[in-house]
Amino acid sequence: MNDTQVVFTLTAKCMDCYRCLKVCPVKAIKMKDGQAQVDASLCIACGTCIRECPQKAKAYLSGIEAAKLALESGNAAALVAPSFAAFYDKWERLRFIGALRRLGFKLVEETAEHAYDVSMNVKRLAGNLKEKHICTACPAFTEYAEKYSRHAVKLLTPVVSPMVQHANELFIKYSGEIKPVFIGPCIAKKKEALKYPGLLDAVLTFEEIEKMFEEKDIKLENCEESFFDGAVKGSARWYPLGGGLLKTAYGEALPSVNYCVPEGYAEIKEAMENVAESNEGIIMEPLFCKGGCVKGPGGRKEINFYTAKKRLAEYIESAPVNTKADFKPVMRAEFSFKGASGADITDAEIEQMLEKTGKGNPALRLNCGACGYNSCREKAAAVIKGMAEPEMCIPVMRRLAEQRTDRIIETSPNGIVIVDREMNIIKMNAAFVAMFRCAGRQGAQISEVIDPLPFEKLASETEEMIQETAAHPKAGITCHQIFYRMKEENYYVGIFVDLTRLTNTDKRLAELKEKTINQAKQLLDHQLKMAQDMALYLGENTAKSEELLHRLVIAAGGKDENRR
Repeated sequence: MNDTQVVFTLTAKCMDCYRCLKVCPVKAIKMKDGQAQVDASLCIACGTCIRECPQKAKAYLSGIEAAKLALESGNAAALVAPSFAAFYDKWERLRFIGALRRLGFKLVEETAEHAYDVSMNVKRLAGNLKEKHICTACPAFTEYAEKYSRHAVKLLTPVVSPMVQHANELFIKYSGEIKPVFIGPCIAKKKEALKYPGLLDAVLTFEEIEKMFEEKDIKLENCEESFFDGAVKGSARWYPLGGGLLKTAYGEALPSVNYCVPEGYAEIKEAMENVAESNEGIIMEPLFCKGGCVKGPGGRKEINFYTAKKRLAEYIESAPVNTKADFKPVMRAEFSFKGASGADITDAEIEQMLEKTGKGNPALRLNCGACGYNSCREKAAAVIKGMAEPEMCIPVMRRLAEQRTDRIIETSPNGIVIVDREMNIIKMNAAFVAMFRCAGRQGAQISEVIDPLPFEKLASETEEMIQETAAHPKAGITCHQIFYRMKEENYYVGIFVDLTRLTNTDKRLAELKEKTINQAKQLLDHQLKMAQDMALYLGENTAKSEELLHRLVIAAGGKDENRR
């Protein structure tokens, strides 16, 4: 299985929001150092994370340089998905073809030209529909089946997509001299092309082809109208919408067939469960993008879905159709269940990790999904596999933060008290209890301990925050105090800094300074007396000693009385 990195993270933009993890249908996101990396071995390139990332931190493998090389050869062929009509207005469609020719494409063809052949081969293989079949041109689904659903792989009709069949037909017709470049809204097509080396030179999204137009200053309004080479048979242009493959194969007889067309992972998962349980014949056409290919992540995002769908329907009704009913055999697709990487995790290992991450108690396993995983057990398994980080659990992190906050409050040297709107004490730390000698008073009115006026001002919303210095005669202290309101909880906080203690400390420091100065002066007196007896030897040194003492006195905040 080719696990080339098709979808990846722009680390500079990733903001650790877990959004991509939440929406990824296969949890192919690996959290490391707060960055959401895409694991290529798990990714199915559906592009959901690209479409949903609010920071635009997800990107996909560019095909522009490969397309430029194909164009430089002079033999490049544009294979255009029928969904192009959804992204361009009526007056733009023929000019879009003209723009492709101006860009340098020798051939410009609709991939729908070969979709009819694919559908008719699916119909032939499905037979009388007494069995279960999954038929799809969606490469995200086939990638999903090969990695995650052994059952789905067994039901896939072994037929290649119209893109692959189109490229193969061109290879045969031009003896490998032509260089096919597919253009569509699908990112998973880039991954699909890698399974058929040598058939396609590049896969572009409509976003990328618009960039190439811009680079060459090609504007549709300045381009001549042109027409596709070749012709489309039957109803093959319906492929971009749900049921398009089946509609092309069965036409108006489709309603009589037991079929389902799930769109998006949630519907696909439910449909797969129903198919597994059913004993009846059924044919299913899954599409990973909700709304079909016109909602592909590589489409022109400024076009809303309903406009896109309407435009496509108008194009299908007006575009010329080859009425020939014959069809050609198509390439056989080889599907096999390869499984996604990652060892199985035992229940014991999961329980051990839950205990390690603060979820040992089943009551704490909220399964809230805030981390992006569907359950605490799923997240624990991801941590073991190295796909998730333990700290991703928001409830646990909040609880730890609250515990740390409690520890900070309890160990603070400043008095802290919290009261509710009714002025009841709901929390006080050891420092506050010691300051105001109020042990055992939790739950009591704050007025029984200190003056409640600052709290009452906060409760009346006349003040947002109060800072003041106040004396507390009963406690025998003077405090600098700060009061503020906790808006979310509707609690009121008081913080008290004991200035009495600081004042006493200042007095002790002053006493220490005075003592140090006196001792220094006594030393100088002693040195001066010696200098009088040994002036010949100590003259210069005495001056230095005197200067040193002067500096010491000044540094200590004193005044040198020997200096005039």
